[in-house]
Amino acid sequence: MRISDHDLAVKHKKISEFLDDGHDVYYVIVFKDRENEMKDRIKEILLQRAEEFKDRATIGQIQFSSKDFRVLLKPIKGKVDDKERIDEKQGI
Repeated sequence: MRISDHDLAVKHKKISEFLDDGHDVYYVIVFKDRENEMKDRIKEILLQRAEEFKDRATIGQIQFSSKDFRVLLKPIKGKVDDKERIDEKQGI
């Protein structure tokens, strides 16, 4: 994959924020050039990345096309109470 560690860390932080707010997140890898020939390796990498959120989300739908690979991350309900989440955002 052609992404720096810093860019990946920023994306993971945003994914965590979305999951904490109760939103579903699609984790997508778009194939470029010869990456289309390494689909098995890319699938393995994507599932490893998705596993990093196992404490916040479950892996839902997995989609594969000729141009990209997608994994749906669904937040685990009841992890953080909605009132607690609102209080945290307001600084209470």
